[in-house]
Amino acid sequence: MRLSSLAVVELIRAVGLCFAAVLVTTSVLSTIDSFVPTEHLMLGYLLPTILVAIYFGSTLAVPTSFAGGLSAAYFLLPPKLSLYVDDPVHVAELGFTILLAVIASKVVGALASDSSSSSAFPAAERRRPHFRNS
Repeated sequence: MRLSSLAVVELIRAVGLCFAAVLVTTSVLSTIDSFVPTEHLMLGYLLPTILVAIYFGSTLAVPTSFAGGLSAAYFLLPPKLSLYVDDPVHVAELGFTILLAVIASKVVGALASDSSSSSAFPAAERRRPHFRNS
């Protein structure tokens, strides 16, 4: 299947928005972590994953959840600014958080596509990108 140039531009825009959501979340969580160090801030990466699943579907939400997991490992978990995580508990927590984000993105994507098929606002649905795959 060949995509038109407009579809490619929309796809690039959507991927850029997904990673921008992870970037904004990373900056907010890093700022919070600098003032109040806590160990469970990585759950904040569920928010951009769920928002991407609602707007773009689970196809882009799954890579967003992995990008959030990599960002959490790099910026939040000790040793910071390294992808190496030295505590096995943090490794398990990171794995479970990514798994939860993937499952949540699939569920939310499926719910969003079900609700869009019976939407009361068809004009809003025409503006959404058409590469949903939930």
